[in-house]
This record gives sequence, structure tokens and C-alpha cells, in this order.
Amino acid sequence: MQPTSSQAEAFCRAMMLELEDQWTRARGHQERHPLREKIRQLEWIVERVAAGESLDLVLTQGSHGDDAVRCILCQELLPRWNQAKQSPRR
Repeated sequence: MQPTSSQAEAFCRAMMLELEDQWTRARGHQERHPLREKIRQLEWIVERVAAGESLDLVLTQGSHGDDAVRCILCQELLPRWNQAKQSPRR
């Protein structure tokens, strides 16, 4: 069964909360802190999903490219997204 865009958006929101919690715990104040950069990239991903793009495609394509932070984040999120798609819907 194909995931819905609302599932993809909910997944992205959950990942954003997780990164923001990590950012708060790290007490990061540096503008280029790695967690802050991941949050920026996730915001970019959220924009793509909100525009109707497939999260699978965004993460797969984002896993390879010139932006190292985007690649790392997409590589981290892709298996978690695949697992989230397999879990029963709430």
C-alpha cells in the first residue's frame, strides 16, 4: 500500500520535533551547528512533501548529491521512513 501524503507530512513533523529536541538538549547556539543544518534540510524536505512530491523520491534523490548535510540526513531518514511505512497506521 502506498503511503499517503499526510503520512509523509506526519513523519516529517515527528522527525522535526526529534531534531529540535536534540538541538535544545545540545543547547546549540552556533548558526552552523550540525543539528541546526539538519533542521534546515528537513525544512526543505517538508516543503517538497507539502508541494506534493513523494517523500520516497525526495529522500532517495537527496541521499546522493553535492549537499553533504542533505545526503546525511536523507540517508538517516530513509530507513526510518521505510520502517514507518511498514508500521500499522494510527
